[in-house]
Amino acid sequence: MVYTFTAVAFAVAMVLEALAPRRELAGNLLWRWLNNFSIGALSWYVSAVVGTWFVLWLAQWTQLHHWGLLRELGAGPVVSFFSFLVVTQFCGYWIHRAFHRFAWLWPIHVVHHNDIDVAVSTSYRHHP
Repeated sequence: MVYTFTAVAFAVAMVLEALAPRRELAGNLLWRWLNNFSIGALSWYVSAVVGTWFVLWLAQWTQLHHWGLLRELGAGPVVSFFSFLVVTQFCGYWIHRAFHRFAWLWPIHVVHHNDIDVAVSTSYRHHP
């Protein structure tokens, strides 16, 4: 449901962007979409593979060593899932802040801010 809503919202925004741009675009719209979504797909794939590997490793490690706050509290899978979701979003926010704060991280993050025409597809443009 969430994915469908997101896809429809992005599609509507892209149609509006194409039919009634709020300003004259500096580059070709189709090229920008292809570029941004290609970078986004690569970034998503790398993050999904590495992220999934890390989460599975961490889950196995904590199980093997009988370690973890949620385990000690007897939290079930639903509480554990939502706790995981909150923690990962919190970490993602602070990682994003670090990309802006520390100059040595900026060259990685600048890919996201380098789009000539900032629009809906820019949100998918991240360094893998």
